Amino acid sequence: MHHVYTTRAIVVRSRTSGEANRAYDLLTEGLGFIRALAQGVRLAKSKLKGHLRDFCLVSVSVVRGRDVWRITSAEAESAGTFFHDPEKMSVAQGVLSLLLRLVHGEEKNERLFRIVRSFLAYLASGASAADARDLEILAVLRILATLGYLKESAELSRFVGNDDISDSLLAAVRAVRKTLVAEINETLLRTNL
Repeated sequence: MHHVYTTRAIVVRSRTSGEANRAYDLLTEGLGFIRALAQGVRLAKSKLKGHLRDFCLVSVSVVRGRDVWRITSAEAESAGTFFHDPEKMSVAQGVLSLLLRLVHGEEKNERLFRIVRSFLAYLASGASAADARDLEILAVLRILATLGYLKESAELSRFVGNDDISDSLLAAVRAVRKTLVAEINETLLRTNL
């Protein structure tokens, strides 16, 4: 008998797998980053179909198979409301594609989950296009710091020290945007990412 794990997850990416299946990259609260397969999800009668959209927060139940995790149930907790905004979609895709490059293997990281969840929630809450770009910088800084890639410094501590996002914090990011982008680029260059 296989153990069923139920946890909250963010759908980072999905792709077609076979005729009726989809493979999902999930950042989970309880299991870390996993790749899971949902069988028959592309069929019209599938119960999972509307719940597993990219960038959505879901409650998901998975079972460890021989080679892959299998999704047994899912229920959307919140869906990204920015699907029709190309600027916000671009920002979300940029941050989550960086996450895919940085995170390898299944390792629980609750802070990383909170950072990405807060980022997507703030993006969906009606952030302006300018706020979206500042939010992207803030999220990338926090992801790099959480994964140990970013050098510790007093200047960066106010941006990466906690998980909260506010208008005043985004204004502070905007004020030193060039410096923060240079720090991000230097970090990515230094780590060959």
